[in-house]
Amino acid sequence: MTVENKTEEEINKLVRDSLAGQIFWGSMIPEAEWQHMIKSIFMPLAFLDKQPDDVDNWGDLYEYLDQAGPRAVNGYPCFFSFHVLSVHDLKIFREKVIAATKALDTVLKLTDPEPEPEPEPEPKPEA
Repeated sequence: MTVENKTEEEINKLVRDSLAGQIFWGSMIPEAEWQHMIKSIFMPLAFLDKQPDDVDNWGDLYEYLDQAGPRAVNGYPCFFSFHVLSVHDLKIFREKVIAATKALDTVLKLTDPEPEPEPEPEPKPEA
């Protein structure tokens, strides 16, 4: 399995879809669970008879959540397919996610201004 670099358009789509919560990434699995869960989540990995020659170029595994099977294992989706993002593309992807998140934060701050402070109560007249 050879991992080819994606086009800028393909990476941009991954950024948009990731921020929309449409993609499950292998890096979402906690490190303590990764070793024993990865083949249960991305099931085709269990059928590889040897480690791929270019595994050092694998940056992360992913699949769209709408491709998950009907069952889950320990709360994780199970996929009968997966995609690989190269180390090179993962760096670009992360930079774009950080930039998109900052841009989104900026927009939200402009459209969701801080609430106005409540006026202080007027002093009661002395009787």
